Amino acid sequence: MLTSTDGQSGGIRRPRARQYRQSDDAHAAACIEIAGAHPELALAALMRLLDLADQGVDRALVLVLDTRVRSLLGASSAREMGPYPSVRYETLPAETLAVLHDRVRGLFGRGHYLVPLIHDEFDTGGPGLRLRRYEAKDRILNRPTPDPSGVEFGTLMVEDSSLVGGLDAEDRRRCLARLLAIAEDLGEVASNRQEALIAARNLVLGLGPEDTGPAFLVAEQFALGAWDGSRLDELAGEPHPLSSFKMKMGSASLRGSGLRLAAAAVSTDDQHAQVRDHAVDMLHSDDKDDVQAATRVLVGLPRAFTTDLDADLLSIHQHANVRQLASVLSARNPHRYRGTLMRLAKDVNPRVRRVLAEEVSRAPEELSEAVRSVREILLGDSRFSVRIAARGRDRREAG
Repeated sequence: MLTSTDGQSGGIRRPRARQYRQSDDAHAAACIEIAGAHPELALAALMRLLDLADQGVDRALVLVLDTRVRSLLGASSAREMGPYPSVRYETLPAETLAVLHDRVRGLFGRGHYLVPLIHDEFDTGGPGLRLRRYEAKDRILNRPTPDPSGVEFGTLMVEDSSLVGGLDAEDRRRCLARLLAIAEDLGEVASNRQEALIAARNLVLGLGPEDTGPAFLVAEQFALGAWDGSRLDELAGEPHPLSSFKMKMGSASLRGSGLRLAAAAVSTDDQHAQVRDHAVDMLHSDDKDDVQAATRVLVGLPRAFTTDLDADLLSIHQHANVRQLASVLSARNPHRYRGTLMRLAKDVNPRVRRVLAEEVSRAPEELSEAVRSVREILLGDSRFSVRIAARGRDRREAG
């Protein structure tokens, strides 16, 4: 039952502060799904998500900054986030926003993880914001070189880059240069170098061509794999199936992060074409993270640079993210890809069907009988989330 009574962790009661329950992650994720699928329940669902965040549930705190929640709450940054239209929801009515923004402000000063970023996202005029921006700049510029006698996993570079993005261009340029130097440091572990590339991408988005040009050249080398090879790479990747001790540290590849930085730094048509070619080549990678990065980049490119991609060929790829890409491309050209649309509408992976449903729900049905046929199939899908996505047009018309 979705209720929130007192505005401060209303429906969530815990014997001890920050006590974790196994259902918390699924609970938080369900709140977003409910808010997006049922506008009449959006207020209660998001209040419940904020209640969970107020209790220190890590997943809930992360999801408060999710693109879907930012979209629902009308955050301007949501327009620059997310490669798929399906990751955005329509902004809620003003009276609902007023209640939710008050609840978000209730998180400020509570000392929870990620609260500073939540504060800066929803209260951009806060008195301490500029001080936090300068502190973030200092952390980036003064990050020490790796210690040969120890290893540090995890940084604040991505969060700090979001704060530094509000400073003047010269400060952002200095931080960008420092982040690229960290990414090029072979003494850093791969995860830290990946974070440096992500943080650099955040800063590149707000700079002009004179600054993004050099960043593009560096990023392209990462995308080609020229800078792969980090400290402790031998521990990264999948452990041997017969190993008695298994530790998984994620992908050690820097190609995907480099490609996404390159895509953010483009300023010419030639660079767009280069990014497309690198992304298509990366679809053949054995690294799942690289394949996912490539599909995100290809979906985000201007349509003129993806019209030559064969959606039919992509639709039989073993990786679900590539088939999601095929869903987007085929829905853009339903006359050419009628058979592809029909095949994707019956894909074994519900995430693929959901992306297709989002796409065809936005496509004008009068342009193609194939769009109408596929949408009818998806409206009868076994997954509720797919059916709701296919009804997107009905929701917008009803509103």
